Amino acid sequence: NEYKSYLRAMLWRNTNGVYYSLILDYSLAILLVICIFFGFPANVTAFRYFRQKKRDIPTLMYMFITAADSATCVLVVPVMVTLFGNRQPLMFSIHVFRQIWGPCWEIFPYFTVFLVFMLSVLRTYYLIRPLNTIRPTAITAIILAYCSFLVIRFTVGVVGGFGTYTYETKDAYCWNHIHHDHVIFLKWDIIAGVTLLALPIIPILISCLISVIWLGRGRPNGGGSDEAASRRAAYKTRATKTIIILTMVYISFNIPVFINYIRLAIFIFSSNHYDFLDPSKTNRVVESYAWLFTYIMSVGLNALVNPIVYLYRRPSFRQGFFDMWRRGGAREGHVLSSQSG
Repeated sequence: NEYKSYLRAMLWRNTNGVYYSLILDYSLAILLVICIFFGFPANVTAFRYFRQKKRDIPTLMYMFITAADSATCVLVVPVMVTLFGNRQPLMFSIHVFRQIWGPCWEIFPYFTVFLVFMLSVLRTYYLIRPLNTIRPTAITAIILAYCSFLVIRFTVGVVGGFGTYTYETKDAYCWNHIHHDHVIFLKWDIIAGVTLLALPIIPILISCLISVIWLGRGRPNGGGSDEAASRRAAYKTRATKTIIILTMVYISFNIPVFINYIRLAIFIFSSNHYDFLDPSKTNRVVESYAWLFTYIMSVGLNALVNPIVYLYRRPSFRQGFFDMWRRGGAREGHVLSSQSG
């Protein structure tokens, strides 16, 4: 009987009316541990690798993506601690921490979808217009301007008193509660969310489709019949395929986020309530894990998988990646031996 009671408590638990599974929570927390201890160093190493390469536009985009993925792998730490801690707020119990963590976390899904959008569209543009060039400095300026816009967007609500980031046991993280007397701000926030987070999926998919068709016609840019031109064309074809794979991986992990945001927008504009997950009409598992899966786990796992795509698709990156790891280990061993001496 004690064993059955223990197993029942592990399988399904009720805390303040919130139902969740400790087994499932621990499993998700272990995945986040992998994100932290593999995804973070892998993305940092990838960032260092791309920083040493020629500063063309694809390399620049990869630098921004790996930097964003590195930050994402760090930001999942409080959620991991909460999942291991029986959904107690723990780090989220600190008000100032919530007001800092909340905007930081929300910035990166928007920033990442913008980077994937830029990467896909620019690669398709260069396939169609191989002789046209865009300066990397212009792309950097656009990306930094958009990042600044996101920082303003996600801090103006907190600074202006329109809302506050509050911990939710059913979500296992904190999100921005817009005060009810600021309904206009709430609706504007949702419109911006759908526009900036969900709608870019359309041009991303169109760019991927155009790239696939272009490659299928055997028309990679590079021209010429000499061996050097053939190598350049082969490299650009391989790079384009890598971008397509990276984009499809991103879409696979983030399509639930897009769907949830669209559903949320429809629900708010039709009922003026903030969450479409009505407990009286929603399955308990869905209520406790819908946003955790779509807005935390999918984003974190996407950041974990991206370096694996680089390792699989880019032989030069694979060699450089392991060289950096070996050099890092050699430096650490040298420091330790010097200290022991």
